[in-house]
Amino acid sequence: ATRPIFEYMSTFMVGERRSLPFLYVHGDGHSWDVNIKLRQQLAWPQMTDIQLDQLGLSDPLMVEVAATDADGNLIPLVEETGN
Repeated sequence: ATRPIFEYMSTFMVGERRSLPFLYVHGDGHSWDVNIKLRQQLAWPQMTDIQLDQLGLSDPLMVEVAATDADGNLIPLVEETGN
């Protein structure tokens, strides 16, 4: 049921935006799942669909966003470097 929404959203992810990571987190399932089918169908490799399990009964989800350099190495945040 969410595919039409992401088909529409993917039209806005053009040019440099297409390379930005996109995370969709939802809790409408009974098991943890990282779905890559939709990413493949939409040819949107930066899109990740995560389904959480048991909503309020499961442990919290922590998502950390960090920049990387051209080689894919994490760039530390200012707070982490002490600068």
